[in-house]
Amino acid sequence: MVLVEYNSKNLKEILNKRSSQIVLRGAGTLGKLVLNGLNQHSIKVDCFWDDDKKKQGKIYCGLKVLNTKEILDNYNNANIFICSNYFSILIPELLKKNFKNLFDCYQIIKSTDYSKIINRTKNEIHNFGDIHNNSPFNQNPIDIDRVLDLHLTGLKTQNSQNYKDDSTNNFNVKYIDLVITERCSMKCIDCSNLMQYYKNPENATFESIKKSVDIVMRCIDYLSEFRVIGGEPFINKNIGKVINQLKKYKNLSKIVIYTNGTIVPKGYNLESLKDDRVSLDITRYKTNIHSLRNHEKLVNLLNQNNINYISHTADKWTDSGRIKKYKRTENALKNIFLNCCVGDVLSILNGKLYRCPFSANAHNLNAIPYNEDDVIDLFDNTDLKIIKSKLIKLYTRKDRSEYLTACKYCKGRDFNAPEIPAGIQTKEVLENPKFT
Repeated sequence: MVLVEYNSKNLKEILNKRSSQIVLRGAGTLGKLVLNGLNQHSIKVDCFWDDDKKKQGKIYCGLKVLNTKEILDNYNNANIFICSNYFSILIPELLKKNFKNLFDCYQIIKSTDYSKIINRTKNEIHNFGDIHNNSPFNQNPIDIDRVLDLHLTGLKTQNSQNYKDDSTNNFNVKYIDLVITERCSMKCIDCSNLMQYYKNPENATFESIKKSVDIVMRCIDYLSEFRVIGGEPFINKNIGKVINQLKKYKNLSKIVIYTNGTIVPKGYNLESLKDDRVSLDITRYKTNIHSLRNHEKLVNLLNQNNINYISHTADKWTDSGRIKKYKRTENALKNIFLNCCVGDVLSILNGKLYRCPFSANAHNLNAIPYNEDDVIDLFDNTDLKIIKSKLIKLYTRKDRSEYLTACKYCKGRDFNAPEIPAGIQTKEVLENPKFT
């Protein structure tokens, strides 16, 4: 590993020996946490470095966000903290630019007492977007713990990208989307998970979900997060059974339910949420009366029952909710895949495993050509060794194309993609373009 090893006690000494400059590579949640951690250790940070053009030139958490040229011109020997989970992409990029002082964020975040900065940052908005019911610097202990675990798994999956099939390697995965329903309580015309194209959406059966998850969890050594999604996952009345089933896996760290806040769980489904490993990620949509009306009810219920959650308001989305074939060069397709914000997310949908949510739903809708390199039929083979081999190749892209078939039909989900208003509703199901 090319990253500099350190702990909270020797960090300051190590940094001073290497460079007087410190740059945070990534102006997001991780960068914010690292900045506060370094400040608490009396370590001065110079700036952020981010590829997102919407952030460049702006002030984030009191520091300017610079672009690559500005960094190369002024900070070419700096200590670089990689405030991202995309190590397999960023480390080669940084080495190619001759940066040698590279640090991960795990130890500095783990050793920081964030309760000490609650009062000082309580009224500040350290996000590029609207945050509803701002908690201190938009973070809470549950969110910090989740970010930390994903960062550590990101370090482990750096090894997984170069995975060798022998007994010395663990196969670790950051996230898996578990799609438990195609149905949704909203009809967003620009849904990036393509719910607007389903004419007869259905709930996945508990038996199919359990069988799929059993197979996948026997093929991996560690999963940081199962993301239970839809559609709107609370539409599936078996969600409580699904969550309780997921709790049984010892190699799983966290279960996160992504909800639009329109449905307030009751009874068995509510009881299933009462677990330290379970949390809700609630998106509040100003465009939907049910999301606005039920959000407060849901949050109050979760608070009363000590259930973990984070909540935020979505004002804008990336414009990536259409299926359309684009004319792109090989290099353009590789870049679409490489820069995708969900490029490292596996998705389980109706007994099949995919490399991203767009690919999953586009295949499920029969809207793009079927590519056996991009799909694993979990019920087609009972030999776990074969399934694991396919899973590793799907996840690492080993011996496969450097992009997915879906990349030809997706507008792209990188952080420089155009933004559009979030949650605009449609009364009509969009016409499935099918593939040509």
